[in-house]
Formats: sequence, C-alpha cells, structure tokens
Amino acid sequence: MANVEEPFTDWTSVNGSMSAGILLTLRKRISSRLMRNCQPHPKMFWKRNVELGYYFWSDQSELTIEDYIRYMDTIPLPEGQRFIKETQLRSLLSKINNRHLPAEHTASWEVLVGKQPLLDEKQSILKYPVTG
Repeated sequence: MANVEEPFTDWTSVNGSMSAGILLTLRKRISSRLMRNCQPHPKMFWKRNVELGYYFWSDQSELTIEDYIRYMDTIPLPEGQRFIKETQLRSLLSKINNRHLPAEHTASWEVLVGKQPLLDEKQSILKYPVTG
C-alpha cells in the first residue's frame, strides 16, 4: 500500500478532487503505456480460465482499464468526521485482500484508490491510500 499526500490547511480545501486526480492519472498512465496496440507486457491483461479442472491463461480479456483501476470501498463515518483512522483502513484492507479480483476472480491484478483520506496531525497532511 502507498499513500499520496496532500498538505492539509482546513476542511474547506478537502473536496475529493485529489482522489479523482489520482484515479485519472493512474488510468491514463497505465492505459497509454500498457494497453496500446504494441503491449510491452501482454500477459498482464490475460484472463485466468478453468476447464476440466485445469487452470490456463488466455489473452481474451474483455476488461477495460476502469475494471482494473477503481475506487476503494468507502467506510461509513460518524457525523462530523471527514477522515478515516488507520485501524478502519486496516480492517477494510483485510476484507479487500480476501475477496475476489475483477471479472469473477479471472483478472490477475487491480489497483484501488481511496476516496477517504487519513489525517496525519503531526505533519498536517492528508494521506490518500492506494493499494494494488
């Protein structure tokens, strides 16, 4: 897991545009570098199949970049709270790590971008989680 940091001044500056920018940037970069006609890493987008009890990979994936890179689930917050705590994030990540990947677990990877930041009060920064 990684964090994208944003300086924190007050809550009026927090409007969710940072997480949207992270998501869009990741989608554009991976799409432009890895999903073009001449793919440098074609197996990255292959789909896992099973037939007669045997697993095999095929390059017939119908997934788009939006299926691979998407927002993380949100955590319900109490009234007046605008950021998540590290314990809440850990709990959410443990649930995410135990669920299926996109396309009924046939995709080989995913990247999730958090909409809700963590607040680091010592450094006065907001940390947006990014996990893959």
